[in-house]
Amino acid sequence: RPTVRYYEGPRGVKQILQDVLSTTKRTKAKKYRVYSSSGIRDLIAQAWPRYNATRKQNKVNVRAIALGAGGKTYGLDQRKWLTQKQSAPTYIFIYGDKTAYVSADEKSRLFGVIIDDKSISQTQKMIFDHLWRHLG
Repeated sequence: RPTVRYYEGPRGVKQILQDVLSTTKRTKAKKYRVYSSSGIRDLIAQAWPRYNATRKQNKVNVRAIALGAGGKTYGLDQRKWLTQKQSAPTYIFIYGDKTAYVSADEKSRLFGVIIDDKSISQTQKMIFDHLWRHLG
């Protein structure tokens, strides 16, 4: 059965990001996937400003599909854009046997969930990888 954990606020989002790194660095490929949204990118970065530096230090690679304009690479990462115009309200991290969703409410308060389930993760990886290949 899947395990679902709920998190709130910047501290909770930092816990999600820590789980992304700690889980990913134990995987064979040391790589995760993320749908990155311009709508909440800055809020997530504020939750852990040194996230990308820590990710690189741990030699964790990432493929990002950006939703909305902006975003940049920091090293050990690749980025493609689904759209430059339309943003989305949620980040989706796909890593190990887990999937994490991070969003913000109407008052820009962060919250998120981690779903620990191999089947859900495998399905999300299939969808992401298919889209990645077709974004050129």
